[in-house]
Amino acid sequence: MAYFPQVYKGQSFAPSVLEENNIRQNLNRAYFFNDSDLSRGFDSNVVISVYNAYDETIPAMTAVAISSYSPVVEDAFPCVPYTSNQRKWGILLSDLEPGEIGSYLVSGIADVNCSGNGDFVMPSPGDPAQYIPSASGAAVIAYNSESKIAKIALGVGSGSGEEYSGYFKVAVENEQVVIFDGMRPDSEIAGYTDLPEAKEVKKTFLPLSQGSYQYVYLLACHTEADGYSIKISFSNRDASSFYNTLLARISPSAEVTQVYKSSDTLIFSKDFYL
Repeated sequence: MAYFPQVYKGQSFAPSVLEENNIRQNLNRAYFFNDSDLSRGFDSNVVISVYNAYDETIPAMTAVAISSYSPVVEDAFPCVPYTSNQRKWGILLSDLEPGEIGSYLVSGIADVNCSGNGDFVMPSPGDPAQYIPSASGAAVIAYNSESKIAKIALGVGSGSGEEYSGYFKVAVENEQVVIFDGMRPDSEIAGYTDLPEAKEVKKTFLPLSQGSYQYVYLLACHTEADGYSIKISFSNRDASSFYNTLLARISPSAEVTQVYKSSDTLIFSKDFYL
């Protein structure tokens, strides 16, 4: 992000497009203004200050995520385009060139490009400037026009409700235990870890054994090649450790209590690598 030094009386300086746009973005953010007619002057929108930490311009209305690989600069959080392995996302309210400051819609009303019909919406995994209907999510479609521009209410969908809809969700279906992505039940990926050899963990089906408690674990195992592998399995006792992550408990009557609840990549304890 650019740094703009003070200008003193009598000092000559040349106007800067980047500087002027940053000034305008800060003024717009202060009054909750953006390029959407619906949200202009709608003071219930919740926004935070972000800067483009990506190496290309990010268009307005693109779904973006806060990056953990860049620093916070002058109270502005680094943002990058949304990808499918990120859960938390917001909407960029204006075009942002690399390093430029803008506004990130946390909750409120926005116009987005959306094709299809549904009650909820989520960013398209292949193009975060496009949105697709979904069975659940953090954004509700308020109105979907024939021009494929939908008005959505972000932050009020089922993703904010009591039912868990994150990674490694455990459910009992048709006498089987299913471990899957609660936001995208049809996905072949159940969740993500920070292990290089097991970044993606596949959707898993296990046999249900009624009549006793079962504990569903995500296990990180050392391999013969000094690497790591992941497997999901049962235990008859609670034995959590830095290499076992308890996902859920299943009662003798097949009721599931979700223990692991996260919308982010599963990070193993640093002790695991010692």
